Amino acid sequence: MANNRPVTLPPPPRMLGNASIDIASQNQWCLSLYKTLVLEAGPAPARPEPHGAVTIKGADAGAMVRFQQPLDDANYEVFATIARTDGTPAPGAYAIAGIEDKTPAGFALTLTAAPGAGASITYAWTIRRAVRSFHD
Repeated sequence: MANNRPVTLPPPPRMLGNASIDIASQNQWCLSLYKTLVLEAGPAPARPEPHGAVTIKGADAGAMVRFQQPLDDANYEVFATIARTDGTPAPGAYAIAGIEDKTPAGFALTLTAAPGAGASITYAWTIRRAVRSFHD
């Protein structure tokens, strides 16, 4: 559902008869139009997206992440990156095997290998709600 914020659409470019300049102008205008319609006039988030960090230790090859406040649905993408390591994690602990079991309450982050004895790896994560079209 789009919000009711007023926006001013960018004027279309003036064509000059020079193909290389006209194409660049047209591309710039399309980008400006997209930014105006999607980024400025699109729906504003109702609340900040959940984010945080999860530490996986020792023989565990994954962890469950729970949101402080459940979402309305499981229609989101998870982005995670290494934030910290302790000890010497196994090489497979640096790669995410999958984000699984997504629910409105959280998700499971699974590594390709456990960090190993005396080691841990912390992943910072955030989510992005799925982009909805103007027709939803």
